[in-house]
Amino acid sequence: PARAVNGAGVGGRRALTSGMEGGEKKLSGEQRTGRCFCGKVGITLTGPPAAVSICHCVNCRKLSGAPFTAQAVAKMTQVNVTRADGVGELVGFSSSPAVERFRCPQCLSPVYASLAKGKMAAVPLSILSGGDVVIGVKAGQAGAGGEERVDISETPSTSEEGRPSSGCAPLLRATHHMYYGDRIIDVPDDLPKYVKSSARQAQLWTLDLTDPPRAGGADVRV
Repeated sequence: PARAVNGAGVGGRRALTSGMEGGEKKLSGEQRTGRCFCGKVGITLTGPPAAVSICHCVNCRKLSGAPFTAQAVAKMTQVNVTRADGVGELVGFSSSPAVERFRCPQCLSPVYASLAKGKMAAVPLSILSGGDVVIGVKAGQAGAGGEERVDISETPSTSEEGRPSSGCAPLLRATHHMYYGDRIIDVPDDLPKYVKSSARQAQLWTLDLTDPPRAGGADVRV
């Protein structure tokens, strides 16, 4: 059994409340689901996200243990979070004035982040089932060094029980990089790259903004 999250968040704000209960109209359309590492917290994203961003900011790197993170950005009403019986409220904390992050209280997996004063949500692709993101080109195309590029998009989406889902939602594709000026690893793809945020009037990173070579820096080809 699971219940929708409706607990209080940090700073008096409330953690995500289900848009699919309490008599409210259910959303329709493609759905992507996933669970945290321990399986006690589930999440459903209904409908296409507004964007799929790859973030290179210091906060995302330090909080994920990865050189960058990828997340689907959608309206908060498109996201539904459930907790198994006996599981406490999600752990919430503000990593910056505009971002509040929520994690499973047991395994501490990232579940979602609240943006734009709670109007938008960023769902980490790491929590979704199946291969739900394509950063670059298709499998079989060679990189500059002749290596074969792996296409993770061929992994079928799965149900909560691990079985392949029928009528899988279309695969997500990354739309842009953000905070690319803070990166610790180069990603030579063709996606738009923003120096900082991807908000309106954001500055695009271009070759003329190339920063000094990183000592021992890695080069990822996707």
